[in-house]
Amino acid sequence: MDDVKTLSFKDHKSCIYYTAKEKNGFRKQTLPENESIEFHKGDCNLFLFGMDGDLIISDSENRMQLSAGTMSLCTSGDASIRITSLNRAELLILKFKNLESLVLEYMLQKCTNEIVERAFTQTRIIEEMHRFLFSVDDYIRADIYCQHLHDLKIEEFFRLMAIFYPEESYTSFLAPLRTSNRMFRHQVLSNFHPLINVIELAEKCNMSVRNFSRRFTEEFGISPGKWIADKRDGQILQSLSFHDAEMNAISEKFGFASPSHFTNYCKKKFNDTPNGLHQKLRSFYTPLNGKTSYYADKKFNSFCLRPIKI
Repeated sequence: MDDVKTLSFKDHKSCIYYTAKEKNGFRKQTLPENESIEFHKGDCNLFLFGMDGDLIISDSENRMQLSAGTMSLCTSGDASIRITSLNRAELLILKFKNLESLVLEYMLQKCTNEIVERAFTQTRIIEEMHRFLFSVDDYIRADIYCQHLHDLKIEEFFRLMAIFYPEESYTSFLAPLRTSNRMFRHQVLSNFHPLINVIELAEKCNMSVRNFSRRFTEEFGISPGKWIADKRDGQILQSLSFHDAEMNAISEKFGFASPSHFTNYCKKKFNDTPNGLHQKLRSFYTPLNGKTSYYADKKFNSFCLRPIKI
């Protein structure tokens, strides 16, 4: 570990993948009394979390009140929404598009009612979700906008909703996200495993390879082969991050002919050996003299911190 170089927090924030403000991720908005702003959402959807005060959220056709202790899903077709404070107010905003979450897909499969377009839905923020949002607020206050970290927090958000909210509550709240193409996405995510190939995945979805590849690219914005390779690499890094990671077992799990083949793959793909990656991943967010430690290996960081297309 002595020969591992580290980046300061300031240097790390200059990384080209440090872009959660423009990708899927959380941000915070504070408004004084009777303030009105336009929030540009583009073609993304929003989760809005009322942390303090009272607000009016509106688009060209709809409006609703968002008070402290409530959260709203906004699927408005407008490129911007207007946020107006009735008194001093704070809210957290989760901006997202094309999320890849098997937990979200599971919850959407529970939405059995007819698909209905609604610009806004709302539900209360329970205590467990409040604690989660306070942790997100801490990251934002520290100006931490790492895409990798925000992706983990987004997944945590959906897991908490699936665990602590009644089914009838989250199905009603998430219903606007349910579209006619969700079944295809669910089939892909539920049938993926690290050793599958495009032909096998197409068969699992009961489609020809040609039709599957076309539909996949339309839905995920990336070729199925590239997506499978990225997912597999992500799972390799996740396996290497565990404190009890065994290199031979991981090599076998991901279909490498031998540990030496696995080592060569890691050197080519991540610029390090499996053991070296294990040490880096274990220490990736380990405090160093009161500051967060980040590694200067650009090839390693570029994979871990890049916003993967989904």
